[in-house]
Amino acid sequence: MNLLYFETFKRKIAIKRIAGMGFIELHGSYLGEQVGSALIGMGLAMFMTKSVIVSLGVVVALLINSWMLLNNQAKREEKIQLSVLNGR
Repeated sequence: MNLLYFETFKRKIAIKRIAGMGFIELHGSYLGEQVGSALIGMGLAMFMTKSVIVSLGVVVALLINSWMLLNNQAKREEKIQLSVLNGR
């Protein structure tokens, strides 16, 4: 999903980054959507497994993984944007 997000909004993200926006300001709505879908998944998992601890653990693990992947991809995209701006 991160690759699709960055490909779709590459230009908007680059303009906002040049304007000085931070990580949360840039990707806050995307992160909010991921948290929302994770909570829906947690609700379904709780309904199916009847275990709050397992469902919560899975959701937390998925959100941490998603955050790390988004941060890694954002850093990679920033390097690409800087090289484009420098003309390399």
